[in-house]
Amino acid sequence: MTMQAVKTAQERGSIGPYKILAKIGEGGMGTVYLTKMDGPPGFNKIAVVKELRAELNGSRRLVEMFLNEARLAARLTHPNVVHTYDANEDDGNLYLAMEYLDGRDMLQVGRACRAHNKAVPFDVTARLIADACAGLEYAHNLKGVDGKSLDLVHRDMSPENLIITFEGQVK
Repeated sequence: MTMQAVKTAQERGSIGPYKILAKIGEGGMGTVYLTKMDGPPGFNKIAVVKELRAELNGSRRLVEMFLNEARLAARLTHPNVVHTYDANEDDGNLYLAMEYLDGRDMLQVGRACRAHNKAVPFDVTARLIADACAGLEYAHNLKGVDGKSLDLVHRDMSPENLIITFEGQVK
């Protein structure tokens, strides 16, 4: 039996209704793309799409982890948590579509400040931390439809995962 290689979204140029504009990251579970979804004339939406790595599609455990992430992300609605639009499959590839944040991560902000021999002002740092904690508290206290705690824990709270938008929003 011959297995055909599954093409990535980047190779296909799109995933689901999302047209790939650029590859913006890669991690252990997936590849992240900047995308655009076109609708009726004059309507489009910029989104970030995380695609499960094709070589992981054969692992039932990793597929279930990806789907659990999608299920949980879809439940999170808070000003300091990235909004999830969609989770689906396209041509054998699982993906998760999320809101695009126009800004910089905290690692980039810290590096830019150090490059100019500046520090992030204390009041700004305090606000960033408070907003991040508000989003984390919301997620950690989220309950299921049965009223029981979902016991969520963010396992990758790092400067790269704290985004500050150009409008001043922290997610």
